[in-house]
Amino acid sequence: MMWFGHLVTTRAYFGSLDLEDALWSIAPDLPMTLFLSPRTEPWKVIRDTPAYTWFYKWPHSLWSLILIRNPRARKIYAFHILMDLLSHTGEWSIEPFFPFGPMVHGIWDPVGWD
Repeated sequence: MMWFGHLVTTRAYFGSLDLEDALWSIAPDLPMTLFLSPRTEPWKVIRDTPAYTWFYKWPHSLWSLILIRNPRARKIYAFHILMDLLSHTGEWSIEPFFPFGPMVHGIWDPVGWD
């Protein structure tokens, strides 16, 4: 569902993935799951919590790559950010240099598909 696209594109680009690779391919989205509401339609976020910004924006910033020591994991994580830069618009747009901006709007929005 939510991470299937990341798993498929990461496997297509990097070849076979072990469990650790698969986890790194979805890692930027994992903190955000704390703020998804089970009571609303999919992809709607609970933004009443100030921490939402940090739990979504920070893992999707290039600064987060500094914390990853494993070179393959860093490439897979960066690949996730690149795919999101191209494919996220609106409320899901990425700020690659968060908290310094700018927000980058992708060229299509797979989250908005009906």
